[in-house]
Amino acid sequence: MNPHLFAVLALPIAAVSSLAAQDIYHVQYLSGHVGLDHKQNGRLIIDDHTVAFADANGSVLFEVPLEEIRDASSQTDTRDVGGKGSDGLASARSRYYLEIVSDEDLLFKVEPDDAHAIAVRLRFATDRKSMTTLPPPDTTSVMAATASLVRLEYISGHSGMEDKQKGTLAVGPNAAAFFATDGTVRFSMPLQGITDLSSHTDVDQTPWPNRQEFVEIAYATSEHAETIVFKVKWGTSPAVLATLRHAIDRKRQSEVSPINETDDKP
Repeated sequence: MNPHLFAVLALPIAAVSSLAAQDIYHVQYLSGHVGLDHKQNGRLIIDDHTVAFADANGSVLFEVPLEEIRDASSQTDTRDVGGKGSDGLASARSRYYLEIVSDEDLLFKVEPDDAHAIAVRLRFATDRKSMTTLPPPDTTSVMAATASLVRLEYISGHSGMEDKQKGTLAVGPNAAAFFATDGTVRFSMPLQGITDLSSHTDVDQTPWPNRQEFVEIAYATSEHAETIVFKVKWGTSPAVLATLRHAIDRKRQSEVSPINETDDKP
């Protein structure tokens, strides 16, 4: 382990590299970093090159280069807290964690909506250097030949868009675009740039059963790479993913050059 890499730093957040592409999450550091033995609330900052932890005052305590991250995973711990809810079911409390494995094994407590999203974001970011990125799509014609419209809620992942927002995902022949309720395009994702599609569910028993379902879309353009998380209606994630996969397949098929047929007659 390089002691200089993981030395406790006293850098302002502005000193973290590539802030233009950063994502910031509120977390609680639990364990894993040499010299930082106590729990501490702060922010996890992810950009194109590093993941850094900053304390509540904005000072970066340590950072890890993305290329040194070997794994990132989310964990859920659900425990019975005693008693029963109004529905007669036992009350339970879920806590959500993020583990980042490099030369150190770092553990953070995170918000429920962020746990899986951060893990996917980190796994995707560590592979970016070996990816061939694509130009951004033409968003002006996304709605011209829309394949499908999906009502959902944006949760996280898009740079500069930190608040949750309800809207519509329009899946067209060239791109999938998220429209706000007022009809404006907030961002779009080129179909040929989508690298991963996944979903997960979250069931919280506190104070009563609350079922939530999410879809994650990882994509890259020539300008940036992101992992977008949407909340969808319970039980609909397979249909949403199938719609996206179908659109991606059709886009790929349309880009295959047709075989030139020649007249064999003399």
